[in-house]
Amino acid sequence: MVVVEMRWPGVTPAQYDEAKRRVDWEGNPEGAGTVHLAWFEGGALRCYDVWDSGAAFNAFVQNRLMPGLEGLGIEGPPEVRFHPAHDVFILPKAVAGAR
Repeated sequence: MVVVEMRWPGVTPAQYDEAKRRVDWEGNPEGAGTVHLAWFEGGALRCYDVWDSGAAFNAFVQNRLMPGLEGLGIEGPPEVRFHPAHDVFILPKAVAGAR
């Protein structure tokens, strides 16, 4: 498993919410994705994800995410770093969602 660290300058909360609606990663999740955390800091979208592999994340980006972003006015690619996961534990209450 890998932790995906992403920073995407200039992406707004409204753009993120519209991308989430279009791509529907919550209603139709990728089987290789385990965790997604997102927040905004310093004028950038920040995300930490956990995926089975970097290749699985890259396939999601190419096949689902980028096509869903067309026309949203998001410029440039995100900065992405991969880190090998040592351990992943999801608290049972987390499945209820952060909102």
